[in-house]
Amino acid sequence: MKEKRSITGKQLILIGSVVITVVMLLSVLVVSPLVSGSSKGYNFLRQLFQGNEEAAQEYVSSGFLDTVRLNCTRGGLTGCLEDRVPAEWGTVGEIVLVSQAPQDEITSGELYHLDFDSLEAPVSVVLLMREQDGAREVVGWRGWVVSEGDAFDAALTNGERHDHELTSP
Repeated sequence: MKEKRSITGKQLILIGSVVITVVMLLSVLVVSPLVSGSSKGYNFLRQLFQGNEEAAQEYVSSGFLDTVRLNCTRGGLTGCLEDRVPAEWGTVGEIVLVSQAPQDEITSGELYHLDFDSLEAPVSVVLLMREQDGAREVVGWRGWVVSEGDAFDAALTNGERHDHELTSP
């Protein structure tokens, strides 16, 4: 005669706990990069606002660096930042990735809101990102303007607005 094996309550609780733990770990691994600011664009902006020129350059394409050298104060990324961010805005605090949108077949735009201590509304900036040799690089930007709401940000993200646009050729 064959014995029937049944799962006890303790075994069921143990299995359920393991499944819940695995799901929680996987969700942290997937969601954490999205909300923790570990994107290339976020890291670029953080380095830029900290004045780390060399560190910021690591996130930028060589073509965009050439464009910066030709168009910005002192020929550097931090010079560009000074050109676009008035001192009256104060110090940047939080940097938030708001959305991502494809720009064309190879370029995507990342919309960031930058909170400055002297402004009531966030500053919107779109970083144009491109995949190059398996890594995402900043190839341009537009914005650096105080947000006027969702429709304004959508037009900036979709390339319908070109405020302070600077891109590599």
